[in-house]
Amino acid sequence: MPRVITAVDPKPGRTHSEDVVGYANDFYWLLDGATPPSLPGSSALTQRFLTSITGHLERLARVCPSYAPEQLLADAIAGVREDFADIAPDGFFPHSTAVVVKLVDRCLQYCVLGDSYLIVDDGTSARVICDDRLKHIATSKRAAVRRLRAEGIGEDEPAYRQARDALIAEEKSQLNRPGGFWVAARDPDAPSHGLVGKVELPPDAMALAASDGYARLATMFSEPDALGALPKATLHLGAVASLNRLRHLESTKTSHASSKHDDAAFLLLHQIP
Repeated sequence: MPRVITAVDPKPGRTHSEDVVGYANDFYWLLDGATPPSLPGSSALTQRFLTSITGHLERLARVCPSYAPEQLLADAIAGVREDFADIAPDGFFPHSTAVVVKLVDRCLQYCVLGDSYLIVDDGTSARVICDDRLKHIATSKRAAVRRLRAEGIGEDEPAYRQARDALIAEEKSQLNRPGGFWVAARDPDAPSHGLVGKVELPPDAMALAASDGYARLATMFSEPDALGALPKATLHLGAVASLNRLRHLESTKTSHASSKHDDAAFLLLHQIP
């Protein structure tokens, strides 16, 4: 059995996180839910979604041990679709990124859906796996939002809300369709469009699943190639110190290209030699 370290921390001022981690049998997962900030009541719906998909992942991990990660996620999404039969096809439906891995006899199988991260460190080099198709959608609108944030425009100011809502609308139009980007929502076929593969883990190797909020330790506050160093840094600091470091950096940074804070979560697997 690998050593497992997990952490979930809601953004400051919030009591609930939309990041979730979990594991059962040989399966491990990290989810990062998304809620449109301009839609009243959507946060509660996202929490319901995360509870539903987590429950299905836990159940399926126990009754379907032979599944590959993408199969596990697909069946969990099918269960969510049944649980949310009351939501009209054209209504708001919650969604989430997903990193689902299976570790058996040092073989790590993975399915990565959306812009959370899986970072595999084999002791000599690190491989960063992230389904980054979202960043290629609505690039001009995303740049406008980042420009306003860099100029110090607050999240509650009209100019920022207008730019953010325009970005969300264009992203929604490209959600779970060819040429767009894919996440866990109500389409069980979505995992087949994710990044799927396997890698052998030698002794003392590490695999880190991280939400984009936690990955800010590298993507926002360090050099881009620092993502590869994140598993070792996380193992060295531990959960509490890692999260404290992130929140300190967020609070002291004077200019942000995106929201000042975000939910943060990670799941670290460390192969004991």
